[in-house]
Amino acid sequence: RIEAALQSRDARIVASTAHTLKGSASNLGARRLADLFLDLEKHAKAGDLDRVMREFPAIRVEFERVCAALKEEVAI
Repeated sequence: RIEAALQSRDARIVASTAHTLKGSASNLGARRLADLFLDLEKHAKAGDLDRVMREFPAIRVEFERVCAALKEEVAI
C-alpha cells in the first residue's frame, strides 16, 4: 500500500499506512521497524515524499528481516 501511495504521490495514505504498520511492528516487538515507520510517517506528514522514497528501501530490508525472524520463531 505504501508503494502504491508513493507512486501516486499520496502523502496522506503513506502517513496513515506507516502509522498503522508502526503500531503493528511495535506490538510484535520489532522496535527498529517501528522506529523506521515512525520516521516514514513524520516525513510523509511533512510532505517530504522524496525523503520517504529514499528511506523506503531500508524499511523493506528490515521488514524482510523481521518476517524471517517471525517465521523462525513459529517453526520452533
